[in-house]
Amino acid sequence: MALRRLQKAVKERVSKQEEAFSNHYELAAFLYDKVSSKTNNTDEIIMGRADMLFKFLKYSNLNKPQTLNKYINEIEFHLEKDTVVDEIIDKILENDISLFKVFLKAKSEMTTRNPYSDTMEETLGYENKKALGYFIDNWLAFQSVIRSYIKKFHPEIGDNVLITPKLLMNLFNDEDIVNRAKIIQNLRIEIVHGLKLPDEKHIAEAIKAIEDIMSILYSKFSKEEIEELRNKFKEICLNL
Repeated sequence: MALRRLQKAVKERVSKQEEAFSNHYELAAFLYDKVSSKTNNTDEIIMGRADMLFKFLKYSNLNKPQTLNKYINEIEFHLEKDTVVDEIIDKILENDISLFKVFLKAKSEMTTRNPYSDTMEETLGYENKKALGYFIDNWLAFQSVIRSYIKKFHPEIGDNVLITPKLLMNLFNDEDIVNRAKIIQNLRIEIVHGLKLPDEKHIAEAIKAIEDIMSILYSKFSKEEIEELRNKFKEICLNL
């Protein structure tokens, strides 16, 4: 009953799409209402850490219904597997990987108490921020170079394709590259959705996997193109 009253109040307040959410309770009520309209079984809806999402949206200047609707409308929610929050975070980071560090900042500030669960979670005291930061820098460079490779050799694929091990298999038909890409992908999933900090061994493995793939990719470009790619990546880092 309390949630319904809150939903009604939120509907009235955010009918002005440019008005930002005041707190994560408003955000959760808004999300519940939106996701309910896309599913026949509301019992399947598991919200996830709306408090963390609220902080992330606020830091990213995405904390308005109008902005959030853009992502929600693109998502085919798989509620039997993922929380609402997880799916939205994935979509935002998929659309703009430069927000990854902003997400980590939001996640690292969270307490261990999940307001949507009775359990205590081992959310982040990110002691390994430096190592994770180095991984993210390399991961951003990796994404940038892959997209440049696609633009040069496979422009028919387009600019907005999601970089996955399956895509790399189609591009290179190389099991070693795909296996390295899976290491990178698994660490990214662990960082975004995991309750524990990835250990240094896994971070180092992922960084090595990125470096190995990058060396293969760089061999496909001229020295001038490599320099241009590196300068482009420096610009991305400066804007983070």
